[in-house]
Amino acid sequence: MRRPVPILVGFGVIAALLSLSCGVADEKGAPASPEFKAVVGDAAKLSGVWINVYTEQDGIRDTPDSRHVFVGNRYFLIERDRVAEDGTFVIDASGPVKKIDYKCVRGDYAGLTWHAVYELNGDTFRHFGPWGIDNWQNRPATLAAKTNATTFLRVMKRESP
Repeated sequence: MRRPVPILVGFGVIAALLSLSCGVADEKGAPASPEFKAVVGDAAKLSGVWINVYTEQDGIRDTPDSRHVFVGNRYFLIERDRVAEDGTFVIDASGPVKKIDYKCVRGDYAGLTWHAVYELNGDTFRHFGPWGIDNWQNRPATLAAKTNATTFLRVMKRESP
């Protein structure tokens, strides 16, 4: 069962994540580069805390106890009150299919970039991309309604205050 997070706690999480992630060395001892950039358009609209509605892979749905936090061009994947991933994201909303790339800086996928497509409709955010690390470079051509063995869908709602 999901626990509601009051808005002040949500902002507190964002502030804490930013303070923890700035200038901290990664697992290999290299200094982290926060790479904060000003964002506009859909990237700015993502700012805040997003709760999973569901994920789907190969037609099987799950509701993980995790959320995403977007601040500037940074993202944090929080699983059960711990930061599982920390990285940057880049959006290209110029074509008929909107693209998003997540570059993981810290976490299990540090150094890897996930190439996906997305849809942002008000307080609903869906991203659809390749499943499996060996497949991460293979961005889907469209945002499909169904997943298969090589694709992954995450549907999120903006956390309400």
